[in-house]
Amino acid sequence: MRSVESQGETVLLPVQLGDVLRKERAYYNRFLTKRLPNPLVDAKQLVLFQNVPLADADALRGALGALECFCGKSSLARAYTAIHARR
Repeated sequence: MRSVESQGETVLLPVQLGDVLRKERAYYNRFLTKRLPNPLVDAKQLVLFQNVPLADADALRGALGALECFCGKSSLARAYTAIHARR
């Protein structure tokens, strides 16, 4: 969100689905499974950000599409609103 709040001509977003990687922490998840009846899965998220021009609607659409698999609707709507307000 910080790149959207700046006054530049680009925003930092992952461009495609492969730019976001979720790596589960197997050891920690095994520990939680032994301690809790229904634990939430713990994982790291690795994200490759790229500068996306605000004028490039197709790239912005693709970037938001890549995020929708990993973000909730409210977070995605917040990002869309911030980007749309800048255009």
